[in-house]
Amino acid sequence: MVCAVRALATTRVSVLRGAGTSLFDDPTDTGTVVTVGVPISIIETARSTTDHADDRQKSVITFTGRCNANVDVRQGDRLLDRDGVTYYQVDAATTVSNPITGNDRRLDLTRVPTTS
Repeated sequence: MVCAVRALATTRVSVLRGAGTSLFDDPTDTGTVVTVGVPISIIETARSTTDHADDRQKSVITFTGRCNANVDVRQGDRLLDRDGVTYYQVDAATTVSNPITGNDRRLDLTRVPTTS
């Protein structure tokens, strides 16, 4: 059974997977494309927290993605936004079971800084 994404898709991404080593035996991402054009909803949220060590408030930005439950996205994968510049690291991928209908897959994401 194929289910549509219940969340409103805000972009399309390519799913990248794989790791290798560089000439100096450092771990590197190979960027093997697993899936292209996956509709996904990526929402950015900010929360204020207080650092108890120095009693300062700071803002923590988090990213949450939702895609079709049938999409093969795993923890450790990278998502490349359709703009070709923005990468997200998948920190966790979970699907809540529902006996009646299929749910979206929830992705905890971290935006990966790119060097120019």
